[in-house]
Amino acid sequence: WLAPEREMVAQYILQGGSLVLLIDPEHAPKLSEDLARYGIAVGRDIVLESNPKYQLVGGDNSFLLLDGERFADHPITRPIRGMVMLRFARSVGRGQGVPGIQLQELMHTSEYAWAETTLDGSTAPAPDIGTDRIGRVPVAVVAEVVDTSALTIGSTHLDGSPATPVEAKKGGRLIVFGDSDFTSNELLDQASNIDLLQNTLAWAVGEGDQVSIRPNPAARGSLTLGTLDALLMWLLSTFVVPCLAIGGAIATYLSRRKR
Repeated sequence: WLAPEREMVAQYILQGGSLVLLIDPEHAPKLSEDLARYGIAVGRDIVLESNPKYQLVGGDNSFLLLDGERFADHPITRPIRGMVMLRFARSVGRGQGVPGIQLQELMHTSEYAWAETTLDGSTAPAPDIGTDRIGRVPVAVVAEVVDTSALTIGSTHLDGSPATPVEAKKGGRLIVFGDSDFTSNELLDQASNIDLLQNTLAWAVGEGDQVSIRPNPAARGSLTLGTLDALLMWLLSTFVVPCLAIGGAIATYLSRRKR
């Protein structure tokens, strides 16, 4: 992201716009650093989970399973009752506070996770006390502008000329996730990922009535039978119904013979 593009983003939010950012580890470094102007800290790390309860079967700790205990009380997450699944996420949370911007960390890992900062590819990942963030690592944050003086806009032009003045409005919203995989075709229909994504978009554009839990089209109705119910069903299908059919046929035959 070029500097003028980052200023365009800030200008858009200053005008009351809403933006959802999905930033994977080691991507968009300049944009990640620039989020500090909104009070958001984006780590140069990968979040790993060591609690088997929040891992996939097989123990792949790069997948993060987050349940209701890991969600903040926010309109985006409040309706979600199931888990959401992230993969190769980075830490995203509250940084140095910025007066005029309201921040809330949206989701955290368990107390047994950590943000691995050694990304050389040759060192085995392990939590390093004093270096890595350990326990309850945030992976998503929401920011809302409540005072337009909180943002200062630099040049939005490649030639460095001053930015065109715009009408500032309160209410600009920025939602940042440290992962984009949960919106991919592979993971979107897993767990409650579709609800997380659509709730985020609905809240971002101010459509609060659209924040909900949607029906699962893959769900199938089922009928559970007890032992006695199964026995009755077997008797009806094996003896009663066939006997009625045979009896009806015999009665029809005899009735016609009498004519």
